[in-house]
Amino acid sequence: MFKKVLLGVLGTSLLLSGCGQVQQQEVKINETTNQERSPTFSISGQGLPLIVNGQNNGNIGAVRQADQTYVPLEPFFNALGYTIIQSENGDIQIGYTDPIYTIQGDSTYATVDEQPITLPHAVTIVGNQTFASIPTLQTLLEADYDVRMEAGSLFLTPHASLFPEDDSWDNFKEDEEAVPTVTRAEANRIISRAKKYLGVKYVFGARTGRTNAFDCSSYVQYLYAKEGIRLPRVSRAQAAKGTYVRVANLKPGDLLYFSVPGRFRNDRTVGHVGIYMGNGRMIHASPPRVQITNVAKSSYWKSVYLGAKRVG
Repeated sequence: MFKKVLLGVLGTSLLLSGCGQVQQQEVKINETTNQERSPTFSISGQGLPLIVNGQNNGNIGAVRQADQTYVPLEPFFNALGYTIIQSENGDIQIGYTDPIYTIQGDSTYATVDEQPITLPHAVTIVGNQTFASIPTLQTLLEADYDVRMEAGSLFLTPHASLFPEDDSWDNFKEDEEAVPTVTRAEANRIISRAKKYLGVKYVFGARTGRTNAFDCSSYVQYLYAKEGIRLPRVSRAQAAKGTYVRVANLKPGDLLYFSVPGRFRNDRTVGHVGIYMGNGRMIHASPPRVQITNVAKSSYWKSVYLGAKRVG
């Protein structure tokens, strides 16, 4: 269980913010194993303005403990277009179509693209919401966003994409002379095995090795592992591997990467992966199930396409 905070009104006070006077409510942390008085949180009635990539997303709730500001994880990551769930073991998983960030309860341990990091503060439950400090968000999102508090607002600016922006499916034509790192025989086996799972349900954060449900990257990881090709668990980490391939040079077995659109998402951030089958088609795990999509004929998938990688 995460560190739980029980709400008990101790009084009210007026605090000054950049927007004028804000009514505050003080609450006391009350540990189930320690009834001694703990540090006091103050909850802002007005909230904290969230500015993402220059756009104002309105206010999100915020609490103060000593000199730290904490924000609620669910509305914060929802504003960025992420999915956020609590897994069966109590960890918080955050991502687009697969988990990018995992935060372990009751600790400062977390992972980003499966790489361990140490958070400056553990997440804390206040009432029925899970909160993280601003330094914790800065550490968690360091590779993706510049996070800063300024003039009483929280600003997020996304970093650059892994892929160039000048590749397009508009003039799609396969280059038969391109030599794949994955052999033709390996690609054929990967695609043949992938088809056996057509219709299997999509589940965000599906456990590695699970075959009765997949998310996009667990599906790819499982299929390539069967050919002895080791890939990371999540699509963003997979996208960092291999050799960049332009649309004109695609071969079966290449991995296709896409963004997942949303109001405040960086449109160049990897959020989905599929396996190229040839003839403009890919096979992938996407809500609600494993399916085949003709990317070359899909205005949607062409619009969110980022690039391809060849692995082996």
